[in-house]
Amino acid sequence: METLTLEDTPPQGALGGAQIPLSGPGIPPPQNQQLPPQMFTTAAQLLDLTDSKIFFLSSACQALLEGSVSLLSAFRLNRIS
Repeated sequence: METLTLEDTPPQGALGGAQIPLSGPGIPPPQNQQLPPQMFTTAAQLLDLTDSKIFFLSSACQALLEGSVSLLSAFRLNRIS
């Protein structure tokens, strides 16, 4: 086996005689492929989503509790008089 460094090019027969063009007409140069930012959910977005759900839930519970208390109060006032 031959010892190669990063600066050395492979011998001509190393690829089985097939030459792979790195660039040329009709072949775009390689680009760094990056995923779009929509593919990721950040911790801040998760926290914001959780906060909004908790706020909605607590608001609904508060409305239910206030309605129950007012109905009980009205029921007790009507029953006493």
